[in-house]
Amino acid sequence: MRFSNLARLVFQRTTFTIPEDSKLTTIRDLEMNQEMVAIDKVLMLKVLYMTRSSNSESRLVVHSRGQYKNKSLSFDRIVFVADSSGDTAAILIGHGSNIQFFSDNVLLRDNGVFCPGALFCIECPYPVESWMGGQNDNNNSGIPLITTDNPVYFVDEKKSPGISLALNPVEESSSRMKSFTIIGSMQVLSINLVPTNCCGRTSCPCFKLNNRTSGVTAKVSLKVTVTHPPPADPENASFIVTNLTSNALTDCLITGIPPGMNAVTLNKLPVVRRLFRRNGVQYFSTVNNNGGFLMTGWVRRGTMVDQGMVESADTGTYRNNPPPVMIASSSLNHHITTMKPANESLPLIAQAQLENLMIDVSSAGAHDEGVGAGVGAGNNENVAWRLEPPRPPA
Repeated sequence: MRFSNLARLVFQRTTFTIPEDSKLTTIRDLEMNQEMVAIDKVLMLKVLYMTRSSNSESRLVVHSRGQYKNKSLSFDRIVFVADSSGDTAAILIGHGSNIQFFSDNVLLRDNGVFCPGALFCIECPYPVESWMGGQNDNNNSGIPLITTDNPVYFVDEKKSPGISLALNPVEESSSRMKSFTIIGSMQVLSINLVPTNCCGRTSCPCFKLNNRTSGVTAKVSLKVTVTHPPPADPENASFIVTNLTSNALTDCLITGIPPGMNAVTLNKLPVVRRLFRRNGVQYFSTVNNNGGFLMTGWVRRGTMVDQGMVESADTGTYRNNPPPVMIASSSLNHHITTMKPANESLPLIAQAQLENLMIDVSSAGAHDEGVGAGVGAGNNENVAWRLEPPRPPA
């Protein structure tokens, strides 16, 4: 995100304001300049995604600046974030890490505002001293860890005048984890309803206390074609995203999922299963034809052992063998973390088309598995969730 005047930023559920003499800093500034005066600096970050530790004893091994030995840190969640230039970082939450992070925003944390796509600010950030996933001093591939002793504040983007979007291209050649923000089209390759661990379950990294207990979400594979920023090589403007799960997309296509209903039950209803796929394709087609999607995500090219440089086992003992030579992997996965229509003012006819794609299954749990074998649901004319093809707007 870009902003012309930090003092005009409006934050959610607080009267906090940023002083007029404050200046915006970046993740790279915090990495490269240990002597930077941060008193008047503000770091603005966007949430990419979150992960949660597998157990209460989880520890993260990190490399610290100027130290030859690694150290381990306890955490409950890891929040991956990006700044306006596409550089990424990680923030550890819980078990003594960044304990003031939510001290002024517990409600916004628990009601789902703190989620992928959320924009927030950190005052007077500390220089980066530790990296995860690699030693930044040697190969520049580590993910920097951001630390703060101050609470963060969530930006109200709709009420902040002058805030603008910074589009960042997909940097596939970087050895670091890089964020991208692009506009383009999304072609559905496959779409299905699957179980999810989200919605407040133990293994879910979300903070939101969600009362939706169905545990159903959409999983989709897509072909993404980038239109903005214009790709340097138009012939390589597309990439594949596989196994993308999205509760937001699910909520755009299906509603009224009864408590306790799971994906297995819904998938036993052929009419639901087929209409969900068809309506999903139509949803993406409608948005593509009206400005496309605004997508945020990340890429990171992994490394692999160069097999041509591996020493034979009979050339010496393990202690005498040289360390393996690592090279960039030939495969690269693209991860989409948020997506929405790029055109915030969709034409009324397009809005009506999207609304007509919603499938209501609020009464599906009251019927046996045989009901719903077809659109007419057999001879039962009182089936409340009977589905019909979406009608064009009047």
